[in-house]
Amino acid sequence: MRGSRFRKASENSIRQGFDNAGGAGKEAMMKQAALALLALAFLSACTSSAAVREYERRVDRVLQSAPGKAQPSKIVAREIAFARTAREDGQWTAYREFAGSAARIHLADGVVEAGSWLSGRPDPAEAIQWNPRLVWMSCDARNAVSRGRYVDGEGRVGTYVTVWESDDGEDYEWVYNTMALDDPQPAPAQQAEEGLILVTAPELVSGRVTDCPGSANPLPEQPDGIVPAPASTGSGRSADGALTWRWMQYDSGERAIAVDAVTGGAWERVIDQRWPTGSPR
Repeated sequence: MRGSRFRKASENSIRQGFDNAGGAGKEAMMKQAALALLALAFLSACTSSAAVREYERRVDRVLQSAPGKAQPSKIVAREIAFARTAREDGQWTAYREFAGSAARIHLADGVVEAGSWLSGRPDPAEAIQWNPRLVWMSCDARNAVSRGRYVDGEGRVGTYVTVWESDDGEDYEWVYNTMALDDPQPAPAQQAEEGLILVTAPELVSGRVTDCPGSANPLPEQPDGIVPAPASTGSGRSADGALTWRWMQYDSGERAIAVDAVTGGAWERVIDQRWPTGSPR
């Protein structure tokens, strides 16, 4: 009941804001509406298959009307499908289905090739469930990075980061994933309710798109910014060069993922996620 009241109030707020916007403001509002409605899908559709299908229909309607090629809401929609498959078909089954051919998983002791690590791995009795809180997408829509929260079968919560890739800006596959449980764990009131981390009213998914580089808008020089040097590292860059990510594994056992984006004409560190030695996945 509480979710239903919040959902209706949020939808009304979205509509009112869109009606009052104009021109470029309407375009921005449509993208925000897409993200808001997709976030609401995570709120209420986690346990009911009928509710999931209804929200997916709503997602499709929002995406059809949202302008522009680079739409972070597409990643949220992909995350919904990913989490649903994990819940219905099994966690590692879903990971295999949504993975790119060169996908990598960053475990506590380093990065491994996902295909080999996932091959034959039995699904746990209860899959983790998650929801994104932040999505950064390159202007060309070929790559995106999502960061969010998850809950495991024992009710413990943590943070994850996933890198997504697409050849056409439509069909996204994950190419890097890492996660770790909070240590210490937050108070129970902050944890899962009905198997889902709740997104509170003011905390809808934040979707951002990088600057669009071109002859009149060249990419600025990117600083390195890695101190101290990791024992092993790997990196990636969007085709347009405006979004980069780099994972790091240190001798101490610490692991990290850093994401930089060109925004407002300059590079900005938009994700700097680090986990101490021994943080469990």
